[in-house]
Amino acid sequence: MKAWICGVVLLLGFGVHAHAQVVTDMTPELVREAMTKGGSGIYKIQEQSIWGDGPVLGYVTTPYSRVALEAALARKHGKPYTTADVTPDMLRPELHVYATSQAVYGNKNRIANVTKVVVMPYQSRDPSAAIQPTRTAEVTDEYWNLMGAAKGRNMMAVFPLSVLRGDNEIRVVFDRHVPGSSEIKGCTDCGARFILDKVR
Repeated sequence: MKAWICGVVLLLGFGVHAHAQVVTDMTPELVREAMTKGGSGIYKIQEQSIWGDGPVLGYVTTPYSRVALEAALARKHGKPYTTADVTPDMLRPELHVYATSQAVYGNKNRIANVTKVVVMPYQSRDPSAAIQPTRTAEVTDEYWNLMGAAKGRNMMAVFPLSVLRGDNEIRVVFDRHVPGSSEIKGCTDCGARFILDKVR
């Protein structure tokens, strides 16, 4: 996938129960649909509650949204985009998680680095329940800059698409405390529940 980000279409956070609409089999018809009506193609990871919002932990993409993202970027730059531009890697049934390092509040030179990304049952503290990524990958600095990541250690982690369920959450671990909308919403081991009402 090209190293670009073009927007956010959904918060992944606290408290919404919905049936998943996640596309697991990208048929030719769904590829064409994603190319024309797929939105901006990226989902923000952030817990929300009445106590305030947690930190933005990063972003995720699905097969459908990766096609939508590439098509939207092509339109933005006035370039044609056809089904021939859709690669097998984009269509794999995988969840791509881009966990971003963050500047510590009040000190932009102090960075909270990402040390681990896992998927857990919602609010579980049992380490044995953690689903580890199938692989991790390096991503260019330009990509992280477009996501607003701090100049620290970021992580792109890949999981089976089957983990994208309403009773699971993304857990991102940092090497120091990161702030949320309030001190009570800051964290070091930070989680955000998957909300699936608009996810394709």
